[in-house]
Amino acid sequence: RAAAALNTSQPAVTRVIHKLEDALGCTLFIRTKTGVEFTDEGQLLFEHVRMACQQLIRGEEDISQSLSLDRGIIRISATVTALNAYLFDTLDTFRERYPKIRFIISTSSSDKTIGRLKSGESDLAFVTTPFTRSKGLYVLTVGSFHDILIAGKHFFDKPGKELSLKALEQYPFVCLAKGTQFRQFVDEIFAGHGVMVAPDIELDSVDLVVPMVAHNWGFSIVPDAIARSYIIREEVFEFGLTEQIPERKVCMLSDPSRSQNRATKEFVQFVKGH
Repeated sequence: RAAAALNTSQPAVTRVIHKLEDALGCTLFIRTKTGVEFTDEGQLLFEHVRMACQQLIRGEEDISQSLSLDRGIIRISATVTALNAYLFDTLDTFRERYPKIRFIISTSSSDKTIGRLKSGESDLAFVTTPFTRSKGLYVLTVGSFHDILIAGKHFFDKPGKELSLKALEQYPFVCLAKGTQFRQFVDEIFAGHGVMVAPDIELDSVDLVVPMVAHNWGFSIVPDAIARSYIIREEVFEFGLTEQIPERKVCMLSDPSRSQNRATKEFVQFVKGH
C-alpha cells in the first residue's frame, strides 16, 4: 500500500527504509503477521516527520490559496485623501465580489506612500496629484475630485457667501505643514493670484485639518470627500470661491518589476474596469 501511494515498487520502498535504518543506526519497523509496526525509535521519528509534513502541506495549501481568490492578501499604501476620494468606495464594491480577500492598508504622505511601493512593502499605492513621480513605476489615473473652501460656525454669518482668495488674507487660515505636496499645491494657488496667506496653524496630516476648522481655528481649503460628512452634520460650512481651484486626480501606482499574486492582479483589473 505504501508503494502504491508513492507510485513506486515495493522493493524500492524497502531499499529506502533499509538505507534510512543504516543511516540512523536503528531499526524503524518490526514485521508482524498482519504487516509492520513501528519500533520505539520508529514511532519517535514518525512524530517528528508527521509534524514536518503537516507544515509542508499547510504551506502548499496557503500558497495555493494566495494564488486563488479565496484567501489572497493585497497590501496597499495610500494617502488619506486618496482613501476618502476614491479607495473606500472601490474597496466596498470589490469586497462584495470577493469577500474572502484580505487587505493590509497603510497611510502616509505621498512620498512615503510611494516609498513603500518601491521597497516592496506594498503591492499598490494610491496617491493624489500633485506628487513626485518615480522612474520605473506604472501610473494610472483612476479618479478625480475637487478641493473646497470651508470654515466653522464662528465664520458662518452669511449662508452661501462667496469669497475671493484675496479676502482670505484677513482671516485665520489652517493648512498642512510645509514640505507636503498638498501644502505646495495650496501655496501655488495663492501665489498664482498674488495672494499672501500665512497659516495660523499648520498640521502634519490632512485628516486633522477639518476637525481644527470645526473648532473655529480658521478657514481652510480641503478635499471635498474629507469635509463632506462634517458639512452634512453642519460642523463646518462650505464657502464659494470666486476663483476656480484646479481639479485633482487620484492615481494608482504599481511596480512592473515586482510580481503580483492573483488577488492583486484581480484588484488591478477591477480598478481599471471602473
